[in-house]
Amino acid sequence: MAEDMIDKVLGVVFWIFVILTVILVLWKVFGSSPLIDQVIAALAPALFVEFLRIERKLERHEVQIKNLEQQMEKGFSELKALITERR
Repeated sequence: MAEDMIDKVLGVVFWIFVILTVILVLWKVFGSSPLIDQVIAALAPALFVEFLRIERKLERHEVQIKNLEQQMEKGFSELKALITERR
């Protein structure tokens, strides 16, 4: 539950930085006011937050895969035991 909330917050922060970057890029194209460094400074946190989100998802998937592997090993050992009983 708490992980879902953290993911939602990270998602909102990511989109805020993306929208800010788009606004700065459009401002640069049409009004030439912000510097490129300022545009990059808005884009960098967005990328960092997105990398954090991806890392958190990968960690959760790794745990799920380990659990599935353990279940498969248990199932195969039970299957092997049933086959040896039949012989």
